Amino acid sequence: MIEFLRNHISNEEIQEILKIITHQYGNYRRLTNLPEFQNLFAEEYAPHKKQHGISWAISSAFPSNSKIANRLTVRRLEYGRGHTRPELFAHNIKLHILNKSTDFDANYLKECYALNGNGFTGGQLYCFIQFSVQHNQLIEVALCLPNENGRIVAKEILIDKPALMKIAA
Repeated sequence: MIEFLRNHISNEEIQEILKIITHQYGNYRRLTNLPEFQNLFAEEYAPHKKQHGISWAISSAFPSNSKIANRLTVRRLEYGRGHTRPELFAHNIKLHILNKSTDFDANYLKECYALNGNGFTGGQLYCFIQFSVQHNQLIEVALCLPNENGRIVAKEILIDKPALMKIAA
């Protein structure tokens, strides 16, 4: 666990989020060419082009107004020009699940980075789970802690390509 996050989010909560992501990815891979494939995608997180990609599938695994690990509330964050994503939060943490291809200079993220000012001493901190996709396959999921400028100062790999290849098999 990244030390600054220790009193803000537990290993169990992070593992629950990872479990949801990997389970949804497994469903995505298993259902890709089946009629049930469309059931993976929640309309509330539909991208503009409505391409049924891994990012949309992962976001869909976090329906708004649900709870993760009995503590983190999920809400639908709207940003930019009609874009949406799940935001997980509690009184002392705010967390996003972001594709590595995300625009990390976006204004809504800059507002979140500000929570980590003053040497991570605020009552609520911000972190994100970053996933990487290559050739339509999930290859890594990591917990990332950015500083107040958005630069990642700590990163912990939660699952790597070899373990994800087993899920995809």
